[in-house]
Amino acid sequence: EISLGLVGSEMCIRDRREIEAATRFPIRAWESRTVQELALISTALMPVLLCAAAHNSDSDDIELLMEDEAMNPNCCDYDGRSPLHIAACVGSLPVVRSLVFHKASVNELDRWHVAPLAEAVRCNHADVADFLMERGAKLNMKPRDLTHLTFQIVTEFSDNPPPSSSLSPNPARRAHVLAKLRLLLRCGGDPNAMNDDQRRPLHLAASNGALEVVEVLLDNKADVNALDRWSASALTGAIQGGHESVCDLLVASGGRLDGMKRAEQRAFLWQTIHRACADESALYLIDRLVACGVDVNVLDLEGRTPLHFAASRGSVACVRILLNAGTRPDACDVFGNSALANARALGYKAVVDLLLQYENDGFAGGGGGGLSLIHI
Repeated sequence: EISLGLVGSEMCIRDRREIEAATRFPIRAWESRTVQELALISTALMPVLLCAAAHNSDSDDIELLMEDEAMNPNCCDYDGRSPLHIAACVGSLPVVRSLVFHKASVNELDRWHVAPLAEAVRCNHADVADFLMERGAKLNMKPRDLTHLTFQIVTEFSDNPPPSSSLSPNPARRAHVLAKLRLLLRCGGDPNAMNDDQRRPLHLAASNGALEVVEVLLDNKADVNALDRWSASALTGAIQGGHESVCDLLVASGGRLDGMKRAEQRAFLWQTIHRACADESALYLIDRLVACGVDVNVLDLEGRTPLHFAASRGSVACVRILLNAGTRPDACDVFGNSALANARALGYKAVVDLLLQYENDGFAGGGGGGLSLIHI
């Protein structure tokens, strides 16, 4: 009976013809079947037909199948996925509406503890997700799964180069992923979800220079000063990665480095000084550190300040930034050498002239008992 009118054709449960053929003979009309046989057919055949109709995104097939009183809209396949899961996954709003009208549960969970709303979010079907939320749907995801999905979306965005890149940018793909992130957060995603290293999505986005993602996360109340297991904030990652625009946004949103342990803050500053002296395009990073309250007078094991290092490398720009940031130009290391002495010994005349000019103009904090700038 099911193959009536389909002689010679290959049976395919996803073909609408097979669905229509099956629904021409409702279970209640199969009077020759025993009650046990009808129950077996209802359990084995009808869920497959309903799920196939949902996959085909055809609400007419759904309505045709639901004419049978024995049809259960919450029937599941072998993975515990209901027709509503499948319709949400393919993004068929008409089918979703039809199933919900016939009392399909909007919070049904499959074998992986995934709800229809989570499927709609994962596949970025905003219209379906909004409709389900209006009907009381929840993500109902395990915290670990929700964290994984959030990080996966942020990583997916970062893996797509920006339009300014020469690495085959895909603006449409980036926009799609960004929309998915917004949808996830709107549906109950946590912008402060932590992974095993206590890192938040903001940490990942900032370290990758994903400015648009950082903006979305901050708009959704992401903690700008949250620290990971290494006491690093999102701003730390942005500075290390050299992402100037992300640094500016984080600082403007209240980003600080105060939460870092002093030893880690010192190591971070020295790392930045080394980088800025080698590459002047990274000089702005020192400004960011100063703006975040980092002490530019921290010492290394030999009592050297960042100014000592910059002067010994002949970096006039770095020396100027450190002087303007309030570093002590008269500080001496354990060998009694000042920054000026180092610059003079190495023949960096421009640095020597700058330091002497700074002394003549009167440096901030001068007169505190330190040695003179011309001390050698």
